[in-house]
Amino acid sequence: MQKKEKDSADTFFLDTNVLLDYLEKRHKDVYKVISELLQLSKEGKIILVTSIFNIAELLEKELDIAFYNRCMKKKMSCDEIIRSAKSKGGSYERALENCRGRLESKVKRLIEDNKLLLLSLPDNLDPVDQVCDLVVNRFLSSQDAMIVTTALAYSVTYFLSNDKQLVEKIGKIGWFYIYNLRKDNQRETFCNTVLKVAQS
Repeated sequence: MQKKEKDSADTFFLDTNVLLDYLEKRHKDVYKVISELLQLSKEGKIILVTSIFNIAELLEKELDIAFYNRCMKKKMSCDEIIRSAKSKGGSYERALENCRGRLESKVKRLIEDNKLLLLSLPDNLDPVDQVCDLVVNRFLSSQDAMIVTTALAYSVTYFLSNDKQLVEKIGKIGWFYIYNLRKDNQRETFCNTVLKVAQS
């Protein structure tokens, strides 16, 4: 991993599930931590990033949440919801007609209002070996492999996720500091050390 210069700001990478916890206010403690990081980013004290792969996944998950919420309001049974979701066509698309623009705006506002930088794989990087290692040897999903490869390409300092398996697998390697913000002990360690330093 390429080392960062001592005087450069730390880079914090936000995984999809962390962004979703913030946007949907699903976990109050994670929401609070992300709110504080977003404020620090606005103040220019840290660099807050995610990848274009995370944004695509976030939009997909937001659409799924909207779809399932609509199904629940219509009091559909589990098998009706599953059939509708699996089709990902007619009924799924019709159910989301009125909310697609709103969800897109919500995600764009998150990016623009908070100086959240979007990373993509750099042109000068040949990611094949890295992706092969992550999928074949470390058993990451293809999506997670692309996300981790992007984070590595930019030498992020901290990787924040709520994906227990991803945190465990990548944490053992030591490429960057990785925290599961839903785990009380990891969140407290992050807040009492990393976040406090960033706020000072």
